[in-house]
Amino acid sequence: MLLNRSGKAKTRKGESSPHTSSPLHVRGHLTSGFIAFCFLLSGLHQANAGPAGLLSADDLTVPAGASGTISILWSSTQSLTYLNTQFVLRAVTGTAGGATFTEGLGLPGEPLLFPPINDSNYVFYGDSSSFISFPASNPASVTMDAWAGDSYILADATDSGLDALQSGSELWTSLSITGVAAGTYQLHLLNSEYEYTVIAGAALPLTDADLTGGLITVTSTVPESSGFAAVSLVLGAACLIRCRRARVA
Repeated sequence: MLLNRSGKAKTRKGESSPHTSSPLHVRGHLTSGFIAFCFLLSGLHQANAGPAGLLSADDLTVPAGASGTISILWSSTQSLTYLNTQFVLRAVTGTAGGATFTEGLGLPGEPLLFPPINDSNYVFYGDSSSFISFPASNPASVTMDAWAGDSYILADATDSGLDALQSGSELWTSLSITGVAAGTYQLHLLNSEYEYTVIAGAALPLTDADLTGGLITVTSTVPESSGFAAVSLVLGAACLIRCRRARVA
């Protein structure tokens, strides 16, 4: 490198100026920038993808003709502003209609159990829009998807619009299920989604991959022990009578 009369750098022919990057240098900058941009996009995608928000359900075994209750927990530590779920029952080894969500007494479409929206372990406890705005209404409904009473829908959100902090084991709802016919039935998720402030207005979907548990086993109706005892007594008495008649003859 040479200096001109003014003392400024002067380059020979074919020599790169100190203030001008070589093509290789520029290419290196572009490559580094592209990699950084990819990492940025990856981070944004992960942020927008939200937490591994899972719903966990109890399993249940119930005799045909009887009802049982299971709890549904929100098992993510990510805070929530909105949650909407539709649980549906599907036959695994049973027949369609073999298990249903219990409806209210004489109130079609009303679940027997009011969702625990004022339970201290509820996901939106203290800030439930359903409880604050409509304390006398039931925010859940039992509907039909494949067979009558196989669908349970519940949606709620924070009344303030702020995130509700979660510890990873908050109660979402309780489901009352009636066994109709022997078999196994599995809970599935349809048309479900959740939201938190970082992605406000862009709710993320919930699928079967976000649900664990929820296997319902309906057993055949069998006589109670007292019923067996009564039958045994009757059979025993009949045998005694026949034996006595045989002796008299």
